[in-house]
Amino acid sequence: FTGGPNNDGNITEITGTGPAQITVQVQADPRYHINNITFANNQANDLSWNLTNPPYIATITDTNVDNIDSEYSVNILDTVANATVLCDPSIKNRPNR
Repeated sequence: FTGGPNNDGNITEITGTGPAQITVQVQADPRYHINNITFANNQANDLSWNLTNPPYIATITDTNVDNIDSEYSVNILDTVANATVLCDPSIKNRPNR
């Protein structure tokens, strides 16, 4: 993964600053498609996702309403080998100070 403030795919947002759109992109051979994104520690339902076209780009929406410390898992499908790979960076919403 790349992106985010440390270029490691992890993201930190400020709670209460309005919704954030987070783009997730698999930068590899086009045979790799985003198959699913799940969220851990998302009890407030601040996080949701939408697959775009092409299928190696997805958008995560973070409402930034609640303080959260979540991880998102991206299930990536290798369409040639018919195998999946799981990747799981974090998303944090920290208080606005």
